[in-house]
Amino acid sequence: TDEIDSYTYDKFVKGTKALFVGQESNVKLVGDVEVLEGGSKLQFRFDEVLAFNFPIVHPKVSLTGTCTLTRGPDGLITAYREKWDQSVP
Repeated sequence: TDEIDSYTYDKFVKGTKALFVGQESNVKLVGDVEVLEGGSKLQFRFDEVLAFNFPIVHPKVSLTGTCTLTRGPDGLITAYREKWDQSVP
């Protein structure tokens, strides 16, 4: 279990909005979205530039990787997992 799994949706969205500058960040899907495990998981590759919301400057980081979304029986997303191609220094 990742720490992010313990957040409610509202707290996840609020925290993400506070951490990044949306106008300076960009996410692109790379290739097709794959449907896995009979539709219970969706997976796609991404290429993103994230601008952190620090005072005065907004440092940017480029990341690529794979995102897997897990759907519950009602079809709603119940889990979100990113695997980055880059290692964390």
